[in-house]
Formats: sequence, structure tokens, C-alpha cells
Amino acid sequence: MKTITLLLFSTALLCNRTQAGLPPAATSPDPLPATEPATGAKPSLPTRLFELGLRPEDIRDEFEQTGRVIRTKTAATPFPAGHLDDDAVASLIAAKFQTDSDLSGLAIRVAADHGAVALSGAADSLAEIGKAMAIALDTEGVTKAISLLKLQSH
Repeated sequence: MKTITLLLFSTALLCNRTQAGLPPAATSPDPLPATEPATGAKPSLPTRLFELGLRPEDIRDEFEQTGRVIRTKTAATPFPAGHLDDDAVASLIAAKFQTDSDLSGLAIRVAADHGAVALSGAADSLAEIGKAMAIALDTEGVTKAISLLKLQSH
């Protein structure tokens, strides 16, 4: 059922983009990458960034207007929250950042409070902010992520 729904959604999205005069593949990732099975697999990072609205073009205005980016998991978002305590959630996210090639060199602080996670520090780009948010939201126990990350100037 998930595969059919996703394919129908993708087809509708493609038709809407085409009718609007936009190229079909310019801003949306392949909904079912060939390297991932259609059922039960964790979606790729580009797919999650698209689903969560965390690509640079998605967060630019929000970041420029408020200096922060906020996303909340919905019932339809996969990987529902578990029952980890705040310290465990923050430690798990920080460990994921340290193992990520794009984020490991950044000093991102993670604070968790009853499923809400705040990220602070600095990033080099909106893409890094989006990636950090997606990783945080895809962590067990997280229901909401708030980025207070600032852009570093070089």
C-alpha cells in the first residue's frame, strides 16, 4: 500500500510540476531510489530532506526571517518517537553528527527536552543546517527539532 501511495503522490507531484512549467526532476529526489527496497527501508537522506522540507531552498526564507528553522514530526512521518530520556536522545544525535562527514567538523550543541531538540552553534551552509535537522528528526525519541544554528562567514 505504501508503494502505491508513494507512486501516486510522485505522479501527482510530477504532473503538477510539469503543468506549472517546471522541470520534473529539478527539485525532487527520486521517490524510490534503486538502492533502497520499497518496503521497510529507511529513506535516503535526499528523500528525507525533501519530505521534511529541509533542503536549502525550503529553509532559506524561514532562516532569513527568524534566524531559526523548526520542524515537528507528524503522524505520517516514519520512525516514530520512542521512550529515550533527554540525555540519551541528545547523546545519540551528537554521536550521529560526529560520524557524518559533513557535520563532524562543526561544533553543534544538542539539548533535548521531552522529545523537543534544540541545535545550536554554527554551520557553513543552509544544506548543513537542513542535514542536521533531518538527522535529529530521524532519531528515536525526537518529536520536534529547532535549529538555532547560525551561518558562519568565511
